[in-house]
Amino acid sequence: VANVRGDVVSMVDCRAFLGERPAPHTPDRRLIVARSANGELTAGLLVDRVRGLRSIPPDRVQSPTAPLAAKAAAYMAGVADVDGRPLVVLAPDRLLLS
Repeated sequence: VANVRGDVVSMVDCRAFLGERPAPHTPDRRLIVARSANGELTAGLLVDRVRGLRSIPPDRVQSPTAPLAAKAAAYMAGVADVDGRPLVVLAPDRLLLS
C-alpha cells in the first residue's frame, strides 16, 4: 500500500500480476495511479517504464488480428496503430476490478 495525497492506495506490481519474472529496480520504474470509471476503486500500478501518454479515440481501437495466449489478453481493450506502430490498449476497469 501507499499513501497518495492522503488516500491509502493498494499497489499492484504489473509484472507479478501478469505472471512475469521480476525486473530489477531501475530509475525508470513508475507508479501509475489509476481510478475505475465509476470512481469507486483506485490502485497504483507499478510498471517498468512510461514512454509517453497518448489519447486514443475509442474508434481507433481494433480487435487484435491474431489470438493472444498471454495473461494480459484478458485485460486488453484492443490494439491501436500509433505513428505506424501497434500499441496494446488496456481496459483499466478490467485490470483494476480483477
